[in-house]
Amino acid sequence: MDVEHKQLVQLLPLLPLLAELGRTQHITATADVLGLPQSTVSRGIARASSIIGTELLIRDGRGVRLTPAAKALLPHIEAALGGFQTGLDLVRHESEVVRGRIAVSFQHTFGEAMLPLLISAFRRRHPQPAFDLSQGARDGCLAELSAGDADLALTAPIAAPSRLISSAALYREPLRL
Repeated sequence: MDVEHKQLVQLLPLLPLLAELGRTQHITATADVLGLPQSTVSRGIARASSIIGTELLIRDGRGVRLTPAAKALLPHIEAALGGFQTGLDLVRHESEVVRGRIAVSFQHTFGEAMLPLLISAFRRRHPQPAFDLSQGARDGCLAELSAGDADLALTAPIAAPSRLISSAALYREPLRL
C-alpha cells in the first residue's frame, strides 16, 4: 500500500467529523452534533492534521478558526460524502424493491383475480416485501403513478408511454359477451 493510499484510509473515518466541523466551526458544537466527547473531536482533528501534514485549525482565544487549508479541503470532503450518500441511497432503493414496500394502484377489475395471482407469483421469488394497495378508477391509478405515490399501476387499456410512465402488456384477455 503506497503512502497516499494509506493516508486516505486513515482519513476516511474522520471525514464526517471534518465536514461537521466545517459547518459548525466549533469543536463543542461538532461534538454535540455527532454525539461524541469533545476530546474525541479534538483528537480526531489533530490526527487529521497530522495525516494531511498541515494544521486545519487555528486557536482563536477560547475558540478555533479553520485554516485556509481546511477551507480548501471542505468542498472536497462534502463532495466525497455526498457521493457516498448517493450510492447508499441507490443501494437502499434497490434493496427496498426486494425487502421494502411496493405500492400498487389498480383498477377495480384487477383486484378480484389478477392482482392476487401476480402478488403470489412475486412473493414466491421475493417473500420479504409488503404491499400497499390502492384501488380506483383508471385515471386515478395513473395519477398516483405519475405523482410517485404508486410504484406500479395495473390498468386497462394500457397507458400510453410518456416521460414519466413506461407501459407494458402483462397479458391479453378475450372479451366475452
